[in-house]
Amino acid sequence: MKRQNKLFVYGTLRRDCKFRAINLEEYSLFLGYGKVKGRLYEVDNYPGVVLGGKKEVIGELYEVFDFELFDILDRYEECSREYPPPTEYKRVVCKVKFNSKMVNAWVYEYNLDTSTLQLIESGDYVEFKNGKV
Repeated sequence: MKRQNKLFVYGTLRRDCKFRAINLEEYSLFLGYGKVKGRLYEVDNYPGVVLGGKKEVIGELYEVFDFELFDILDRYEECSREYPPPTEYKRVVCKVKFNSKMVNAWVYEYNLDTSTLQLIESGDYVEFKNGKV
């Protein structure tokens, strides 16, 4: 079975985020913009997505060529083995709408309670921050 080599990012890892956390192009190739089914929340000056439902979340799709990136991102998202569960995020495979087709990609899904978080109605974190991020 082929290792999943696609990654979907929707927040501070996006290349159009002003204060981008990690330069993904060192480890992957930017393919373009895509969407996942889910709800996007403002967590604490960064976003979290909960997959499923009818709403769409906008993000970027990458093809990973250096799998070390997943170790780096797992530590960044604090969901590697060194962090006790429940972790704030979990890395899962989801369906991404990309160029009018569906592809599988890894995404970091928010893994805690969202009842007190602000829903980002547009599903676009960069738009929500109005260029402040």
